[in-house]
Amino acid sequence: MEYEINILERAEANNDPAELKKLEGNIAAYRRIESGLLKLTVPKSALQIHMDFTNAASNMAQSITGLSYILSDPMKAVPGVTGYGENFQSFFTALYFYKKYFEDIGTIFDSTDVGYHFFDSM
Repeated sequence: MEYEINILERAEANNDPAELKKLEGNIAAYRRIESGLLKLTVPKSALQIHMDFTNAASNMAQSITGLSYILSDPMKAVPGVTGYGENFQSFFTALYFYKKYFEDIGTIFDSTDVGYHFFDSM
């Protein structure tokens, strides 16, 4: 997954709408995270962290969707552009708190666990 801002900058610099198609993979990734989180049953002690992370993933997908309209419909892109920074920060803040939660309860991810890639790489 390539950083969204790099894709956006290249698309704008080259006036290349095809470059923005690369954002579809990022949108899909955040939607997969959201979908997976919505299917989980979590302990009450993790509920707020879980909801914050789920909402942050959803908000990232929405922001990136907005960014994808920057060349074709700038007005439609405005919510994505204006909300991206805050949503990006919220996503990584929620990810940090989830990691801290797992550390606090003594969870250790093995490199073969899906959680390893989210939490141990931070």
